[in-house]
Order: sequence, then C-alpha cells, then structure tokens
Amino acid sequence: MDERINLGYTCDEEALWKKFKKAFTDTYMDIAEGVKVDKELQELHIKDGNINTYITTFKKLLKLASYAKTEQGTLKLFKLGLPYGLNLHIINNSFTIPTNLKDYIEATCQQQLRYSVFQNRSHQPNPGPKTEISLVLLMLET
Repeated sequence: MDERINLGYTCDEEALWKKFKKAFTDTYMDIAEGVKVDKELQELHIKDGNINTYITTFKKLLKLASYAKTEQGTLKLFKLGLPYGLNLHIINNSFTIPTNLKDYIEATCQQQLRYSVFQNRSHQPNPGPKTEISLVLLMLET
C-alpha cells in the first residue's frame, strides 16, 4: 500500500481506498462467517408457506457458504427446510423423483401451486359433487 502512495496516489483517491479495502478484507476475513452461514442454512425452514422467500434465502445462503448447487448435500439441506408433507407430495406426484437441486426446486414450486389451487377451490361455498370430481380430475392432470 505504501508503494502505491509513493507511486503517485494521493490519500483521497477513491482507487487507493478501494484497493485498501480489498487488501484489508482479504487479510482479515471473518473465519467464523462460513460457520454462521452454514448454521443458518441448516436451521432455515419455510415459514407461512412462503416458498419464494425460502428458495431465495436458501440460494443466497448457499452462495455465501460457497456451496455448489450441484452437490448432493445441498439437495439434502433444501429438503430439510421443507415440511415433511410437502416432501412426501413431491415424491408421490413426480413422474421421476428429482435428484438435483434445480429439479427439486421446480417440483416444489409445482406442488405448492397445486396446493394453492386446491385451497382456493376448496374455499368456494358448498361445491357440489360434480365440482369435487372436476377438482380431483384437475389434480390428476397436473
């Protein structure tokens, strides 16, 4: 850093401070940060059925923890944060069981959409038998 000042940088130049900040963070990084992020990943669970927030937070923490999305452990962590029933429905309603994170996230979103459609239809006033049969057929088609 001293060399750079001697080579023509002034103390108020933005480039100097950016290089200083990078050198500082490279030298004095928080070694416990990875442990904290890993713990957050392990404790992360879907809240109030909000799948979008869960997926976004999971991906953000995954990146901070420097995990690859293709690692088998990432899929396990993702599944642990979902309710047991949702995991069960994903396995039971998939033509092929998702084996990677990308496919499991997609299957999770599809299952959540099915659940939302079912919830919306089941709250209609007094559906008749024909409506119930239509709803079952709709669920089977998807």
